[in-house]
Amino acid sequence: MTQNGGTNWADITGSLPDRYPVDIAVDPQNDSKVYSVFSGFGTSHLFKSTNSGDNWIDIGIGLPDVPTSAVVIDPLYPDHLYLGNDLGVYLSTNGGTNWSEYSTGLPEAAIIMDLNVVPSSREVRAATHGNGAYTRKLSGTVGINQISETVKDYSLRQNYPNPFNPRTKIQFDIKKSGFVELKIFGITGKLITALISQKLNAGSYSIDWDAASYPSGVYFSRLIIDNGKSFTDAKKMLLIK
Repeated sequence: MTQNGGTNWADITGSLPDRYPVDIAVDPQNDSKVYSVFSGFGTSHLFKSTNSGDNWIDIGIGLPDVPTSAVVIDPLYPDHLYLGNDLGVYLSTNGGTNWSEYSTGLPEAAIIMDLNVVPSSREVRAATHGNGAYTRKLSGTVGINQISETVKDYSLRQNYPNPFNPRTKIQFDIKKSGFVELKIFGITGKLITALISQKLNAGSYSIDWDAASYPSGVYFSRLIIDNGKSFTDAKKMLLIK
């Protein structure tokens, strides 16, 4: 590691395995938080440091023991990690505590050589060994369906179905055009994901939330229009798997 543009370097290998480190990702919102992945077999393949490499934590528990080539971070939600290895792509939405497969659309057992996040389109792109390149929306990124252009008031409707597993539909109405935020929070108030953060015209809208990568529990949808000056409301949702 260098803290002066390359004039001096410090070895921060520490307790990391004696194998090839293949990729490093730095949290864009906290540059002391670093992730490193390793090739080879026999030990974990993903490690995390919260103090710029002074100490390393093994967060690869639950991941396959296969060579691992890539790790990237969602810049909006830095607890969302994407990892690429010799079997496909894996996703963690809680900083590496739990992992689930994120390989839908990829060839079977695709060997992932590199991953890249495209912030403007909210996509993750995967380059494979001999099978081409693929793209998929980041977790929590959904399409917005406008149902009607004419509504009488602002409203956030109860999601349906509720309880749900793992998908649910959220509908809301906007009386006047404005900047809209639709976010999902956990029972403790922690932000889980942002479904919408953009300007929308007046109308009635519907959005599907796929919670396949999230654990069972109570969640809240919260709609904020024009920074709360026009409208704010929240609804309780129950995910049961």
